[in-house]
Amino acid sequence: MLERTIHKFKNFEEAEIWDINYYLCLTPDERIQIARELQRRFYGSDSVDVRAYHRNIK
Repeated sequence: MLERTIHKFKNFEEAEIWDINYYLCLTPDERIQIARELQRRFYGSDSVDVRAYHRNIK
């Protein structure tokens, strides 16, 4: 599960810069973990992997 953190900024520009830097510093594993968590939240835990479907139709 992803941890929620809070960062307070003086203005929108400062927050935007921090946000961009945060996503640039993520490792590939962290990006995959976030994507899987979002997929689970949106589609549920029993969703079908689209990549597996496309591998089977070739």
